Amino acid sequence: MDDTMRQVVRAAALVRDAQVTYFTNQAGRMADDQYRARGLDIGSGMVESACKYVIGARGKRVNARRTGPWCCVRHVNGSSRRDGYAGASSC
Repeated sequence: MDDTMRQVVRAAALVRDAQVTYFTNQAGRMADDQYRARGLDIGSGMVESACKYVIGARGKRVNARRTGPWCCVRHVNGSSRRDGYAGASSC
């Protein structure tokens, strides 16, 4: 085996060891079957749905503010005119 291949193998072994250590240390937190048996939710779907609902409701209120950082992010991300945005304080 040449020197480059040895370095690759060594790097791969370090990554593997780090992953084994992580999963060994976190095993107590990964008892999904026990959490489900207790009726606990283990996914983030409910949280993401609630955030989407709250943010959507705020944006649809009467007299909702249409300026500020959140408006800018939504405007820039939803627009094809991204090159002109330079972090302006209002949109």
